[in-house]
Amino acid sequence: IDKIHFSGAINPGMSGGPVVGHDGRVVGVNVATAGNEIGFLVPVEPLIALHKTLSGKTSGPDNGVVERQLLKNEQNVVDNLLKKDWESVPFGPFMVPGRIHAAFKCWGNAAYTQKDPFKYFQSTCSSQDEIFLDDDFSTGTMTLRSDYLIGNPDLDLSRFYAFYQQEYATPTREDQSGEDHVTNYDCTTRFVEQAGHLWKTSFCARRYKKYPGLYDMMLVMALLDRGREGMILSLEAAGVSKDSAQALSRRFLNEIRLKPES
Repeated sequence: IDKIHFSGAINPGMSGGPVVGHDGRVVGVNVATAGNEIGFLVPVEPLIALHKTLSGKTSGPDNGVVERQLLKNEQNVVDNLLKKDWESVPFGPFMVPGRIHAAFKCWGNAAYTQKDPFKYFQSTCSSQDEIFLDDDFSTGTMTLRSDYLIGNPDLDLSRFYAFYQQEYATPTREDQSGEDHVTNYDCTTRFVEQAGHLWKTSFCARRYKKYPGLYDMMLVMALLDRGREGMILSLEAAGVSKDSAQALSRRFLNEIRLKPES
């Protein structure tokens, strides 16, 4: 989403307020601050379009108007992602999706010591913008995460899989959205073959109550056939349609392949 970098002071509580230029015209609307006079505005053009849409009405946008705007926005975002080539990066024995768009930020982590029974590596790429809907409800984010576990040769296999199962069962999306905003997640679990290996996959979605055409989705998949070696890959998208959720999941799954031998 286009934004204007504003070098004036924007403080918490100023979101939604106007920034006025030297000619007295509104330039944009305050939406974010990173401190130290680093702020961001939504350009005035969307505000003008919204004003024309609501001209003559005595109240603000209803849920139907907001839902149509959100659906149009997510469709543009998803269409843009699906027509691009996705960056593929080596992770463990596979090539997996990485920084699939310039709007994503990526980081990694490794957590283990010599005394640990296994080694643990993690890589995460996430979009940096979100759409504010309520004080405890935001949407419009997307995250790709890869977790790679290697158990020591002397680690009991049952102990390794107990930890592995716990990691798979833990939802990766953490937010404060309550029952006033969303339904519970509804999940479908299947076994699929991808990149020459067997995976357990769970596709989960929850519907927005005020905007029933929108969903939060999660695709989580775990490698099953490499003994004391585990891989958990996940894709999360907040505020997408059913069709978009399925299209993103198929693309994510099809991007996974074996790492070429050096």
